[in-house]
Amino acid sequence: MNYQAKLLVPFGVLGIRSEGVTLCGIDFLPPGTLTQRASDAFGGQVCAQLLRYVNDCEEKFAF
Repeated sequence: MNYQAKLLVPFGVLGIRSEGVTLCGIDFLPPGTLTQRASDAFGGQVCAQLLRYVNDCEEKFAF
């Protein structure tokens, strides 16, 4: 599967799939999966918002 980012969170690694500015999916990846920086600005925004939510579940998503 092609991911635009692989984000480390306290409970594992999330694979972020998007097309342009559309979030297509978030997958739990197997233990030991290496992280991957976002390949575009939208992926970076998704990762930033997910990290804010992980740190504060009251955080609202903007996508």
